[in-house]
Amino acid sequence: MKRHVLPALFRVILGICLIYAPPLSHMEWGREYPGDGQQAFGIIIMLFFIGSVVAAIFIIMGTLGQILLRRKPASFTICMDLTLFVLIAGVLSILGITAEYRDRQQNESDAAQSQTGVYSRPFAFMPDHSFRP
Repeated sequence: MKRHVLPALFRVILGICLIYAPPLSHMEWGREYPGDGQQAFGIIIMLFFIGSVVAAIFIIMGTLGQILLRRKPASFTICMDLTLFVLIAGVLSILGITAEYRDRQQNESDAAQSQTGVYSRPFAFMPDHSFRP
């Protein structure tokens, strides 16, 4: 019984660490919010949600791996979990560090700039063959 419970408990602890990897990496090393900070909490919640989904997948896949590899020693399962944890935590940390804020005002000004110039018509690259009397 101990042979199966301890690696599963270890995997759950690693999954909890995966949940907190993206928000913590963003708060420590990521870009700061350019405004007053009221809207900055939304990206932290989204990174927490992404970490939760990835952690659930990690726990489910690790449990399936433990079931499939139950003939192997417990140390093999723990090494497999640690290897996957390091890889996934690295990817989630990079996700948290590189996350950017996009304000609605900034998006509107970008849209206004893109409306001027060559792309003012939806199909500006096509010749205009409309009938003109």
